[in-house]
Amino acid sequence: MTALPLRVLRPVWASTWPLALLLVGLTGAGCAPTCEQTCRKLVKCDASPRLSVQECELACFEAESLYKVWEDEAKQKALDDEAWCIRGATCDELAEGVCYDETLYPYDTTPE
Repeated sequence: MTALPLRVLRPVWASTWPLALLLVGLTGAGCAPTCEQTCRKLVKCDASPRLSVQECELACFEAESLYKVWEDEAKQKALDDEAWCIRGATCDELAEGVCYDETLYPYDTTPE
């Protein structure tokens, strides 16, 4: 009996796992920042003075759920866009209101 070469015995995915990891990484890269990440940034920058991190997260989760129930893809996209804006903005930019969208519900950025 002749021994088969080792690579014939390897599963097909074993030679393609780097490509699979790359694809998983790329698909995850398109996801908007989470409510937790967004709210921590807002509170850290004191850009949401009337809300704690927990209150901000709850408002964010409620908005996400509401927009999904309404099947309002435009609002869902706007919420994701705002989260990306907040993630990339400096605290000074947030203080200037660079990411503020008055048509969106979750983040109370009005002064106390």
